[in-house]
Amino acid sequence: MFVALVGLGTLVGMPWRYAGGGAATAAMQILAALVTVGIGAAIAWLGVTSVSEKR
Repeated sequence: MFVALVGLGTLVGMPWRYAGGGAATAAMQILAALVTVGIGAAIAWLGVTSVSEKR
């Protein structure tokens, strides 16, 4: 869950506004933040499904 929150925080903070690399750097940072959210959501989903299977 923490990884998903960090990814969302990155998206909200929009660090690409301050990057001097141009559009390519901004696109890469946005993509990385979205991948981070996806990884965090997948880890949280695995944790929830693993707990429900143990019961």
